[in-house]
Amino acid sequence: MKKAVFFSIVLSISLNSCISFYRLMGGMKNPRVETKASINSFINETGLNDNNFNFMFYDSIKKVNIKKIVGNIFNSQQIIYDKNGSRKCYLGKSTCSAEQFNEIKVNFDKNIGECKKRIDTASYYNFETLKNLLAHTVNMSNQSISFDSLPKADYYFVYYWSKYSSTKKNVREDYLWYKEWIKKFSKKIIVIKINCDLRNDWGLITGKKMKIITKKIGYKEYNMTFGEIPFAK
Repeated sequence: MKKAVFFSIVLSISLNSCISFYRLMGGMKNPRVETKASINSFINETGLNDNNFNFMFYDSIKKVNIKKIVGNIFNSQQIIYDKNGSRKCYLGKSTCSAEQFNEIKVNFDKNIGECKKRIDTASYYNFETLKNLLAHTVNMSNQSISFDSLPKADYYFVYYWSKYSSTKKNVREDYLWYKEWIKKFSKKIIVIKINCDLRNDWGLITGKKMKIITKKIGYKEYNMTFGEIPFAK
């Protein structure tokens, strides 16, 4: 089967602070096509069914965007929106979430501000406004949620996750770690969780997998090659 290179990303890693990266590289599986029921079951089994929002991308997703959705969890940028739904960015230099969050905790206003560059939409499925992002998602009951109906907050942090990225235990622990950091910030923050698994309601074959090949190409650099999407004939 012919494999097409989808995108290359540089992951900056630190043994002491990027635990989730090592879990990802050690436990990552080839993405399998899931159902909404299997994703909901996973949410209930891992503690992701808390008071924070759970969303998934809608079922009429375009083919060109599927690999971008799967790749969202490799994006080292924090996806943050302010109270008006405008995108904001982490302004420091670290690409490791633990280091980024520590800097944000020390001085939120210094380290979160206007973005210096746009999201790489050629590689990741992201949006410049929260209103637009929500327009492309539904909650786990298949209902659309508008920006105006969200609880008011200073900031909205988007947390991308997937079943394939690691073991059930590590997905649970990584999310708990994320929530504990959010509590340390000096602002009112709402977390919006968005699932990035392949789904059968996109016209894919339930249980089939899309291969990912991870190859080290330099010091702290990895090239990720995405295989063919398992569409139903």
